[in-house]
Amino acid sequence: MNFLNNKIYFIESLTGNHKESAEDLYKYHIDRYFNGMCDYFSVDSKTELIDVLIKIKSDTENQEIFPLIHLESHGLDSRKGLVLRSDEIMYWSDLRPYFEAINRNCCNNLMLCISACSSIYIVEEIILSFYKLGTITPFFTFVGSEDVISN
Repeated sequence: MNFLNNKIYFIESLTGNHKESAEDLYKYHIDRYFNGMCDYFSVDSKTELIDVLIKIKSDTENQEIFPLIHLESHGLDSRKGLVLRSDEIMYWSDLRPYFEAINRNCCNNLMLCISACSSIYIVEEIILSFYKLGTITPFFTFVGSEDVISN
């Protein structure tokens, strides 16, 4: 089995220096080396994040786009999800159906990178859900942080 990736979706929901750092990462590294194969989204709210995930789902429906989704936000202290720029909470369980649909569309090739404190705990949510019948893995591989990210 070969792993495929041909598109990077960079999504951030940050403010101040954190937002500037995310923009710099995208501008000076991702867009510079993967020009034409990446998109940048700055989202404020849960609705905007869901809209971007629906767009990615649509982009992958023809099974020609195999995405890496890079998501930058703050993690909840409870380790159960993300805090968006609007201070809205996006729980891992809220994200799961979108990642499942995208991963299904891209034939289990979704790579997910979440740059947020304690983002590795999305895996805990996924492991618990394997006990339910009919579940689909939401990604092929994941990169995240186990603890607090500091400067």
